Amino acid sequence: MMNHTPSIHRAGLGCAAMLSGTALVFADEPAPLKYMESGVHDLITGYRPNPIRLETKSPAEVKKAPDGLKKPQYGTFRIGPEKTAATIAVLLDFEDEKPVKMWVDGNANGDLTDDGGIELEAITRERPDGTKSTTHSAKAMVTIPFASGPKPGRLGFYVMNAKMPGGGNRIQMSYFSDYGYKGEVKVGDRMVPAVLDDAGCTGDMRLSSDTWHNPLLWLDLNGDGKPDGRTETVVPSRPFEADGKWWKVSSITADAVVTVVPGEKPAAPAKPAGPDLSPGQKAPAFAGKTVDGKDVKFPDDFKGKLVLIDFWATWCGPCLAEVPNVVAAYQKYHDQGLEVLGISLDREQMEEKITALTKSKGMTWQQVYDGGFWGAATAKLYGIHSIPHMMLVDGDTGTIIRNKDIRGPELAKAIEKALADRKK
Repeated sequence: MMNHTPSIHRAGLGCAAMLSGTALVFADEPAPLKYMESGVHDLITGYRPNPIRLETKSPAEVKKAPDGLKKPQYGTFRIGPEKTAATIAVLLDFEDEKPVKMWVDGNANGDLTDDGGIELEAITRERPDGTKSTTHSAKAMVTIPFASGPKPGRLGFYVMNAKMPGGGNRIQMSYFSDYGYKGEVKVGDRMVPAVLDDAGCTGDMRLSSDTWHNPLLWLDLNGDGKPDGRTETVVPSRPFEADGKWWKVSSITADAVVTVVPGEKPAAPAKPAGPDLSPGQKAPAFAGKTVDGKDVKFPDDFKGKLVLIDFWATWCGPCLAEVPNVVAAYQKYHDQGLEVLGISLDREQMEEKITALTKSKGMTWQQVYDGGFWGAATAKLYGIHSIPHMMLVDGDTGTIIRNKDIRGPELAKAIEKALADRKK
């Protein structure tokens, strides 16, 4: 799930029909949600990836493996309530460094040959920097040892070849629940369509002090039959807002009876340390060196300009996704007085990569860089805690005109208005 709630990742949706044909209980007393052994992943706006460590050595849990393996890697994971949890073994066979087939010991009997092999689906996506990444996915049924008795449930699996910070690649594998419950939950005076996802794959829907083990709850609060992950996917350990009031999930029983009671609005998070960067305030002055070793002073070197300060990094996907907007704005408004000043939060010895990337993307403006990563001098001076972070500043006075809320199509609008105001 990376601006996320804890490990909740966005997923494709299409669930307008999920409640049709479902027998739901309408009563004053909470009723159990109905168990569904598969399909939850398509009905809720997020999932929680649980890691599987892969090794070339066969684990003790595997008593029998398929013949003819080329380059096998094995992993195990636990599923179900702690006291009755089962250990599930998985096997991936690789060819040319790509996973080509998978086995899951769904019945936990140690025999990988009686469950049937699974073909993996390759999903290729283009990263913001133009490179491509391929993730392989699969789904498999397993027996989940719920406290009330074993039930079949489907799990989803992702396999990806991840680049490591120190160089090289490593195969990463994770699993997530595709089973759960659906029905209705009472919120105040109304019954709300709901889907409960066993996100931690614990086989126990009860609330836990460990947030990771809590289920995810989708409540159709606006009644449109479509999930909205920003407001309708509830981490049950946190209060949520509905109908102008605050609520909390007070309990979930092992058999998925969800009780919602009035709650309190959470306290506002503490304001991050750093200067006041709100419009009308002065942007802190600084001096630094560009990626090609030239000195730059702000705002002294930008008299007569409208300056867009852009905190970014080559490793930041959202930053790279924003680059075309910045380039288009620079090309359109540079002759009218716009200047862009990049502040790179890249690590040490990244000069060549920054230079190559900025050239390929048409980022012809100066880039301040000291190799400090999140500890970069200018980033610390400005109290930057997340990127991309852009602000518009009057180069004559150093006064901040707009801050943070100028990404996407808002960027050109903000620049155009600021330039027009300068002419008045």
